[in-house]
Amino acid sequence: MKKFISFFAGSIYKFINQQKKIKTIIKEWFLVRNTLLKYISASVIKYLLNIRIIFNFTFKKIITSDFDKVKSFFSKARRNYIRESAYINYYLEKYNQYHEIYTIPGTKNISGLKFYSNPKIYPLFQKDLEKFKELLVSLVNQKTNVTFYKFGDGDYYFLKKLERGSAKPGVRAISKSFDEIKIEEFWEGALKNDYFITEIMPERYSLFKELFPERARDFPSEYCHGLVANKWFFTTFKGKIGLIGAKEKLKIIELLMQHREYKEYLGIDNFNDYIYVPQKFAADNVNSLEKSVAKQLKNSKSDIFLLGIGHVKSALLHRLKRYKQAVYVDVGGAIDAIAGIMNIRRLHMAKWVNYKLKNYDYSNIDYMNYHGWGKHIYLNYYNSIKKDNNKILSKIKSVLKVCFKTFKINLLLRFNFFYKNYLKYFKNFKFAPKLLLEVPWSNTALKSKEDVDVALKIIKNANLNLHPNREKNWDSIIALKTILQNSTPSSRILDAGGDFNSIILHWLYQFNYTQLYALNLVFKKKARKGNIEYIPGDLTKTPFPDNYFDIITCFSVIEHGVDGDQYFREMNRILKPNGLLITSTDYWITNIDTKGLKAYNHPVYIFDKNSIEILIKKAKNYGFSIFGKKIDLTCLEKVVNWKRFKLKFTFLIFCLQKEK
Repeated sequence: MKKFISFFAGSIYKFINQQKKIKTIIKEWFLVRNTLLKYISASVIKYLLNIRIIFNFTFKKIITSDFDKVKSFFSKARRNYIRESAYINYYLEKYNQYHEIYTIPGTKNISGLKFYSNPKIYPLFQKDLEKFKELLVSLVNQKTNVTFYKFGDGDYYFLKKLERGSAKPGVRAISKSFDEIKIEEFWEGALKNDYFITEIMPERYSLFKELFPERARDFPSEYCHGLVANKWFFTTFKGKIGLIGAKEKLKIIELLMQHREYKEYLGIDNFNDYIYVPQKFAADNVNSLEKSVAKQLKNSKSDIFLLGIGHVKSALLHRLKRYKQAVYVDVGGAIDAIAGIMNIRRLHMAKWVNYKLKNYDYSNIDYMNYHGWGKHIYLNYYNSIKKDNNKILSKIKSVLKVCFKTFKINLLLRFNFFYKNYLKYFKNFKFAPKLLLEVPWSNTALKSKEDVDVALKIIKNANLNLHPNREKNWDSIIALKTILQNSTPSSRILDAGGDFNSIILHWLYQFNYTQLYALNLVFKKKARKGNIEYIPGDLTKTPFPDNYFDIITCFSVIEHGVDGDQYFREMNRILKPNGLLITSTDYWITNIDTKGLKAYNHPVYIFDKNSIEILIKKAKNYGFSIFGKKIDLTCLEKVVNWKRFKLKFTFLIFCLQKEK
């Protein structure tokens, strides 16, 4: 009886257990099947959209949505094509009836506004475009103090106190009601501008004439968008141009301008000034905003400003002339283009490339109908916080950062272990350098930008960090090659004039050199970081004993007021017999006038062929001879651009050996 009861109870237990397993299996299969169905559905959609007929049928509806919402429907291989070529070509074909009279060189217009097919709307479009450009060049060259006020439909709504679009309280221009602001100061301020520009669209022009019947339109506002789109503003006023706009957008532009690719796209090296205004509700308090802008303009250097500041311009734009004499051109939403968030269906913007920052948080940007279509190029955002899969390690890293800030860093970094790990984890140094590829230069001038590119490739292949100054990588890698070939890790190396960021000393540190020194007047006291010792002092009167160093480097120092005789005398004293002196300097084969220019408290000087030959003769008088091949003083291209003084030249590097 007991056996039967035991068997019966066991059977029931097994049955219940099996039921649970079956339920689990069914549940898991349903989830898997559900996931599979979703995956299969997505794959089918992607496959169908690759069929031309279906694609053409659905495309018209797809392109009216934000690109981010529909991109998952397309395979990765097709996304860029859909986003760029297909989208733009669709609208170009649709609006190919636009009359050629309204074209601006270097741009395409896919705005969809039909009146552009009628040449009678504004027959002087091309003639006035040339007048507009000539006028701007003349005004900037004469340093005239003028404003160009761009009138749009939003300005009409704002001045008429109509709650529409960006003029609606609480949307963009103001946070309060129209009754709480003095609209009269906006009306009166608008009329005080020197030039009025507005679109040629008949409806928009009629709005302009309704508000300002006695004012004539000076130029079409299409010119402003077009001359940003084809980069005419940037290339024509290179070195003279500044921006005034929403702080959030200008911050993006500042970050983009750290990238060589974006500078080359715009055709400029930098914007002189970034004048910030609030992105939203700037018109709430015009007087307060005026004070803020006045402080920023006080020290500005630009001769022409492009601005996009919303409806507050009606009251503020003419006031800017009080604080800085310049040409102020209201380009409106074209500021969005420079920030990489342009809706390419806006006037003449179809060919614009939106440069964007990877991992950057754009959620705080107030877009002007940006939908993500058109060509995009993504650049690295070095300051972005990357997601770390391992949260524990991420927390440890943040705690260590706090510790480094809290305690005296220099005391910890004296120890090799701490400094090495500091460079590794906080400065991204790689302590696994590879053998250098063949470095093809020695005792020569930097010939071309291509040589710099080759140097960068060698450095990257060697797993080394780059010098922040692109061109300085060239002479630095030549010096590194010379040192590695003519010394051992126990050799004493001095970087005369080097600072805390000396790239040559850090490279040698990565190659396990143990006796590294930097000498500079900027050091307030002796300091040590790992194997690198920082000594305050003048390179013509050093504190070191005789015959102390195996190799000395000196990068771009001797042109800053260093006496040649004193330099070679002192270098000879502290170098060991057969020791090497590697010197680089600013150079051009013929004389470059630097009269009246000062940098680092000394006159600016650029060596030429004659002065270098005299310098080498001095070196021989103090017991030095040329190490390696004869110095090549020929030049091909002015690779270096010292923007501060608008000087262009190149670099020269040569190696001398102390005779026994």
